[in-house]
Amino acid sequence: MPGPLNPTPPVQTEWKQGKNNPDEMIRKFGITINNLLKGKHNAAGRSFTCATSAATTVVTDDIVGPQSHITVQATTAAAAAELATLYIVPGIGSFTVNHTNSATTGRTFSYSVQG
Repeated sequence: MPGPLNPTPPVQTEWKQGKNNPDEMIRKFGITINNLLKGKHNAAGRSFTCATSAATTVVTDDIVGPQSHITVQATTAAAAAELATLYIVPGIGSFTVNHTNSATTGRTFSYSVQG
């Protein structure tokens, strides 16, 4: 007999509706895995601009960890000229870009994070 100490169990048809539907969850996992295999993830599409008159720029990004690999691509001519001297040190929630101490503006890069 249902009561406070013996609640009525949910009917399976009710359980399968909404966000607890196992078929829907499996479908979403499949879409996510297929997107990852195609290289689509939330670690791309980010950018930073090197600080002027400074030798380092700290970029804050929650998905960065000490073992992350950060790949950069110059998006301006000024950034392309900077690539030869650029190196990156990942941290927890940020990475430090070491670059030439220059008054040049517009040294903008796009980046992605792996790991």
